[in-house]
This record gives sequence, structure tokens and C-alpha cells, in this order.
Amino acid sequence: RIIPIMVVAFLVIDFLFTLGVMDNIGVIFDPILRVLDLPGEVITALVADLAHFSAGYAIVAALFAKGAITAKQAILTLLIGSMLIITLVYLKYSLSMYISLFGKLGVKITVINYLSSMVAKVVMILLVVAVM
Repeated sequence: RIIPIMVVAFLVIDFLFTLGVMDNIGVIFDPILRVLDLPGEVITALVADLAHFSAGYAIVAALFAKGAITAKQAILTLLIGSMLIITLVYLKYSLSMYISLFGKLGVKITVINYLSSMVAKVVMILLVVAVM
């Protein structure tokens, strides 16, 4: 199930590079992503992460293979993408499950779990920025 998604995502990004569309995408999102020294092109991987994590991985691999991003930028993109995925999982599944199991306490449990996950990701991002 994952391989077709990854292959299609990789081919789409390769096609967008061939057409020069990736340069336009990069210009639009570049100011926002410069905070972490990421090129604007990584927004495609972040959006693809929302559809399926493997599509995001494939796009990061394609960007890395084309030389559009460095290893550090690839890691940062994947970490930010995982933050998006975690947010979706908590909104779609965890919140309703914890509320159904624990009532009002379920909201607190969800918030604590979610914040713990986000803090761990932020720490990892800071480590990557500092070390690499």
C-alpha cells in the first residue's frame, strides 16, 4: 500500500522540478520557512505528510536527491512533518478516544500527551539545529 504512494509522490516532484514549478513554490513559502533555514520547496513535503506520511518521506527523498535540500534540512522537514501528523492523530483519534474513556479527564490526558510529544519534537529540532 505504501510503495505506490511513495512512487507517485517521487515522480510528481521530479516532474515539477522538470517544469520549474518547484522554484515558484519555493519563492512563495521561503520567507516563512527561513526561520529554520529551510527552502520553500519543503512545503510540498509538509503538505504531502498531511495526506500520508510515506508521501512526505518520498518528497523529502526526491528533494534531497535533486540537491534542493541538505541532510540537515531533510531531517528538520521530517521532524516538522511528524509534528503535523501527530497533531492530526490527536485531533482525529486520541481526543475522542480519551474523552469516551475518561470523560472530562480525557481532555487533560490528551493535552498532556500531545504537549509531551510536541516538546520532544521541539527538543529534537533544537538539537538538530545546534549539532548539524
